[in-house]
Amino acid sequence: MVLPVFCVRAMLVGGLLVAAVGLSTVEEGTSQAAFTSSDDELEFAAIKAIHWHLDDNADGTVDVSESDKFVHTELHEVSEEKSHRFHEKNQAITSEDLWRTWHQNKVFQWTNDDVIFWLEGYVELPQYSEVFRKHNITGRVLPSVANNTRQILQTVLQITDGQHRQKIQLRAMDVVLFGPPNAGYFSYWKDAVLVLSSTLCLLGLLYALRQRQVAQSRIDTFLENIRVYEKELSELKEKLEQQEECDGSGGESSPEDLTLSLPESEETLSDVSLRLDSEHDSLQQAREAVETLQRRVSDLEAQLRDSHASHSALQSLLQASYCREWEHLNH
Repeated sequence: MVLPVFCVRAMLVGGLLVAAVGLSTVEEGTSQAAFTSSDDELEFAAIKAIHWHLDDNADGTVDVSESDKFVHTELHEVSEEKSHRFHEKNQAITSEDLWRTWHQNKVFQWTNDDVIFWLEGYVELPQYSEVFRKHNITGRVLPSVANNTRQILQTVLQITDGQHRQKIQLRAMDVVLFGPPNAGYFSYWKDAVLVLSSTLCLLGLLYALRQRQVAQSRIDTFLENIRVYEKELSELKEKLEQQEECDGSGGESSPEDLTLSLPESEETLSDVSLRLDSEHDSLQQAREAVETLQRRVSDLEAQLRDSHASHSALQSLLQASYCREWEHLNH
């Protein structure tokens, strides 16, 4: 199996890194690099190794053609915009130039959250987010990640998949050299999550409004039915009162009525008997109607309780009214 060019070069860089860490001066003819800590030394060694990786002819500088080759063959990008922007101020970049450019790179200021966002959205390997967070990998560490300095990907980050390591190294080298990814591409996942969240919120709001409308419609229907039944009960009550008044006025006989002739008395008694029977039937039907209405109202009350409608005051009033009607009928 033939190893990729990137992997072969990364293996060759290992020996260079060991020697570069101990250097106190840079290449001949350049000023001494000002290191403030051992981390700076490792960082400079990593930058120097990245420069060596791009310097195909080993002349100590990286020109436009060498940058274009890296973009085309390793990043697999057709556009030459990155390399031209990289050489905007200097056509032949030394390791010291690259070191100074790195400190002006926005990626140099990335926090751990920025790196994780890059790992998830640009590298598309979110499964390593927790380990990057655990070891507080910031933008300043990305040159070491790009070169896998001291086997950081295997020994520290515990990334065992070789293809994943190569992808992380390549993407890290990309941002170290050319800066943050294109804003549109880099924000793709953020925008997608934002759109999805907004859509879900809107759908939830519409569903809640629809459910509220349905519940309000059911409540209005129940209240309308109750008003109809109240009206029927009121009319029935009036009829019963009229019937009782008729019974009271026709129940007593004056002395003059006793002087009526026998045929007339028999005819009057017959009419009274028929009328009493008719009134008894009407009263019985009225009682049955009241019972039916009470059952219907009870059913409506049960439905109102199921729909959580707060109409307890009206229900209590109706129940008291029905009880009085029932007592009145029984008397």
